[in-house]
Amino acid sequence: MLSKPVLISNVYYNSIRLAAINLGVDHVTIKQRIKSRNFPEYSYTEYRLPKEKKCSICNEIKLLDQFKLNKVSRDGRSCQCKKCHSENTCRNVDRQKANINNLKYLKTEKGRADTKMRKVARKQIVKISLKTLSNTDKKYIRWLHWKVSKMRRYGFDVHLDHVVPLSKGGKHEPMNLQIVHGTDNAIKNNRNYKIEYAA
Repeated sequence: MLSKPVLISNVYYNSIRLAAINLGVDHVTIKQRIKSRNFPEYSYTEYRLPKEKKCSICNEIKLLDQFKLNKVSRDGRSCQCKKCHSENTCRNVDRQKANINNLKYLKTEKGRADTKMRKVARKQIVKISLKTLSNTDKKYIRWLHWKVSKMRRYGFDVHLDHVVPLSKGGKHEPMNLQIVHGTDNAIKNNRNYKIEYAA
């Protein structure tokens, strides 16, 4: 790895050896070309972060913020966008293994402390938002909870989800609640968008 990347014909290379493999030239010749003035297209340069990036799964060009963080890559972002990554993990990850690992973590002291803190924070947000609601809104929320529990009894895997998550400033109110399928809720994670189903 180099402290400064090599720019060869508008392409950044982190390593001279990698550039040599891609261009089909010996790495010594590339070093000589960088030093000589006869090859202006070969030079050391400061790396500039791109504003946009192409997702390797959906092939859409998106803003850099919409990609997951990755320390290994030079731009600090993964090759998959956040939406594609979460969909991929929900499809491919063995849920039983993931649940076993999660249960192991939750049994540890750190895991117990994390769950307690999360529950306390969620309860506080719900309490604050319920104080501002009218009686009809409170009744509607109770009815939604009852509907979800009844659907679960009949074998439907449904969740009562917040459109704008509580962790991102969402409120526990009727306009922010939706009944969704369990897998859709897992794919959505903590992003704020409404899941709509065809009638």
